[in-house]
Amino acid sequence: MVENKKCPKCGKKMIKWYDTIVLLSNPPQYPWRWRCGCGCIEIGGVEVAKTSDELFMEQWRDANAVNCT
Repeated sequence: MVENKKCPKCGKKMIKWYDTIVLLSNPPQYPWRWRCGCGCIEIGGVEVAKTSDELFMEQWRDANAVNCT
């Protein structure tokens, strides 16, 4: 995912900045915006966390991975 983009106001790089809220859905959602030091703010998006089942399966796969060394 792109972590910065060009500011339409000053031409410098904007950064992805998370809002101070979390949407308590299942899985949780984290809203974010594009922000620039010049004060320009643009709509970003929402990052969706992994479900508890996805996290479990990742840990289970890691615990059962064959060591290739």
